[in-house]
Amino acid sequence: MELPIKYRLRNGWIEIRMDADEHWHQYRKTRSKHSTKLIPITQSFGKDFWYNEQWFYKDYVGGLRGHNGIDLEAPTGTCLYAPENGTITAVDDNSYGKKIRLKSRQYEHVFGHLAEWNVAIGNKVKAGQLIGWCNNTGKFTTGSHLHWGVRPIKYDKDNGYSGYVDHREFLDMTVYKLPYRDGMFIQRTDVKNGGHGELYEVVDGLLAYYDSKKIGTRIAIVDRVLRLMKEGIEPKSLTSINEKEFKKFKHLII
Repeated sequence: MELPIKYRLRNGWIEIRMDADEHWHQYRKTRSKHSTKLIPITQSFGKDFWYNEQWFYKDYVGGLRGHNGIDLEAPTGTCLYAPENGTITAVDDNSYGKKIRLKSRQYEHVFGHLAEWNVAIGNKVKAGQLIGWCNNTGKFTTGSHLHWGVRPIKYDKDNGYSGYVDHREFLDMTVYKLPYRDGMFIQRTDVKNGGHGELYEVVDGLLAYYDSKKIGTRIAIVDRVLRLMKEGIEPKSLTSINEKEFKKFKHLII
C-alpha cells in the first residue's frame, strides 16, 4: 500500500502532483527550507470534537466514536492515485461529496470530497493509477482535502468506526526529501530485498530510470556515463541505495 497523493519536498516547498497533466505544483512553503520530512495529515483517525454544544461524530454525524478515516492535505485539483491494486466498487455522490470505493484483496478504501472521477464501477486498477482529483465536495468539510478511509474486507462493524481502522499502523505516511543532487546516479544493489542493480539519475528532483535491456548489452551506468561524456557533461557521483530507503522515493520515478 502507498499514499494516494504524490508529495515531494523541494527547495523549501511542498509540491503536489495536480490537474489533468499530472504536473508538480508548488503548494505551500515548508516551515524551514531545510525540512527533510513531512506528515501531510490534517485530521487524524479516531478524534472527535465539540461542535454546536455536541460531539461532532458521536452526536451530529451520529453513531461514530470519532473520525473514521485520515484527512490528507489536498488543494483543489490534486491527483488521486490508487494506493494498491483492486476493483472500483462505487463511484457516487453523498455526504462525502463525490467519492470512490476501491476494493483490494485485503482492504476496502473510500476516498471522499473529490472534484471528479477518472474511473467507473467495475474498473480494475493498478497501484499508482490516476483515479480522480480532490476538492471540497460534500457536507462535512471546511476546505479542500482528501478523506481516506480503510477497513479490512472482513471488518468489525461494531468497532465504533463502521469497521474502519487507523491505517497508520501499517503504512508510513511520512514524505521524505530526496537527499541527492540533480545529476547524481542512484543504483539499487540490495538484491536480497528486491534491487538488482537498477539505475536512476536524479533529474529535476525526480528519478529517471535507465533500463539496460532497452539500451543493449552494455551496463546501464556505463552507457549513460559514456553518453554524458560525449555531450561534454561531467558525470556526478554514483551511490547505492538499499530497498528500505528506496521505498521512500518510489513515487518520484519517471
